[in-house]
Amino acid sequence: MCRSGVINFNWIVCDIMSNFVKCRICHKKIDKSTAYNPKPRMYYCSKDEYDASRVKKTPQSDDNKQLVAYIASIYGADMNYPFILNQLKYLRKTYNYKNKGMLLTLQYVQNVKHEKIDTRYGVSHVITRFYINAKKYYIKNMEQKKKILEFNFKDECSTITVNQGSNKKLKNKIKAEEF
Repeated sequence: MCRSGVINFNWIVCDIMSNFVKCRICHKKIDKSTAYNPKPRMYYCSKDEYDASRVKKTPQSDDNKQLVAYIASIYGADMNYPFILNQLKYLRKTYNYKNKGMLLTLQYVQNVKHEKIDTRYGVSHVITRFYINAKKYYIKNMEQKKKILEFNFKDECSTITVNQGSNKKLKNKIKAEEF
């Protein structure tokens, strides 16, 4: 009983709830004794779920490292990391842009469009402006590469014969252009 004379059940709820933890992936309440915990205070439903979550994050983090490294090569020593990372996070959440897509967009702007990126405003204005065009460009490029790989080259030789005496006007034009 409390001092006020009312029964306080908070200690009972806390005692019961202390045996349950929340999974970091699916957010289900699971028994602490059956939960998989690779590190202190990190609980998962199973080891398989933990491994699956680790595999999903690895390629994204590699793309993120490449993106940040490319942006650092653009900025040099003057890069404001918190500002740039905040912009990238905003683009991921708001526009659902992928890290690889943002990287290819920046490469498209510099290598194909030959435009200089203004470093005063960060990279979000460049990425939002050129993302769709860069995506179309790379899709078209991939389709062309696929067509080239699928093309069946023939090893046959063919000869083309040209009758030189039939068109005197063409013959005169060719002679005039040679000089």
